[in-house]
Amino acid sequence: MEHFFAYHSQPADFSWPQEEVLAQPSAFVSYTQQSVNEAPAVGSGGVNVKKRMREFLMRSMSTSDREMCDYSEKERCRRHMLSERMRREKQKNNYMRLHALLPSGTKRDKHSIILTAAQEVQELKKCREELRRQQKEMLGAIEGSRGEEESEMEQAKIRIDVARPSSGVDSMLEVLKCLKHTNSNVRLIQSKFLPQQFSAVLGIETKVGAAEVEQEVHRTLFQVEKKFRHSRVEPSHTHGSFLFHS
Repeated sequence: MEHFFAYHSQPADFSWPQEEVLAQPSAFVSYTQQSVNEAPAVGSGGVNVKKRMREFLMRSMSTSDREMCDYSEKERCRRHMLSERMRREKQKNNYMRLHALLPSGTKRDKHSIILTAAQEVQELKKCREELRRQQKEMLGAIEGSRGEEESEMEQAKIRIDVARPSSGVDSMLEVLKCLKHTNSNVRLIQSKFLPQQFSAVLGIETKVGAAEVEQEVHRTLFQVEKKFRHSRVEPSHTHGSFLFHS
């Protein structure tokens, strides 16, 4: 027994058996350690879920864009067809309006309408030139006759003064009627209407003669005043007087 203990108590030959210490694995694994392109786990169908989702979204967006492009192209074609139809309808209406202005018997095809319209335009241009020539001749003749008339016209001024007039306005109207009756043109009128006096200066052009026109004006004015004074018997009008100056 001692022999046994002595043998096992020797420090050089005695050693404790070493047990291997195993670390408990953690349930958390670093995200950066697993690559996105890493092979998927068993049961994923052979494709990563994120990759499948990305491909699905890309396919969906491409389809939507393609549909939008197709719709835009169809809409553009539709609007082009509508605008072209409206343009042709408007052109047709314009041809019909032009055909209505052309002589009867003109064919309704576009070539005949355009050809006939061009001929009518040329004829209208010739008529316009002829009318302009005739107008120029007429204006020249009018200017010549006007110059002859002006050379034959006699210019004169007639002055009228009426003290205490019955009605200065009515007297002036009768004088203008008298000048018209004698074919005299009035170029100037300067008048003054006051309760105590009516005065006027008339510039006229006449063929009859200035002296004869002046006498006719004075005679007319005298008769008008006499007529008004007989119709209005007033003391202030019984002493009226006339002053005529040539």
